[in-house]
Amino acid sequence: MTLKNIVESTPSAGLKPESIAANSAYITNGAAFAWGAMTFNQSMMLVATVVCVTTFFVNLHFQKKRDQREQELHELRMQIPDRRE
Repeated sequence: MTLKNIVESTPSAGLKPESIAANSAYITNGAAFAWGAMTFNQSMMLVATVVCVTTFFVNLHFQKKRDQREQELHELRMQIPDRRE
């Protein structure tokens, strides 16, 4: 079996060997353009925004977990009879 037969028989899933070089060039040039189009202040603003949004969602996640724990503790306390009587 030759290399050509192996390549032809391999399912490509939309990725052709001859388009890899062109696609990687487009991706690299697009990333270089985006990086060059932004000033340092704009890139730091983008990083700060991403960190801010990430922090918000992490805090939201842990607040939900805390609320759930407090609710479970409250339900357990309600099931235990009062022993002060």
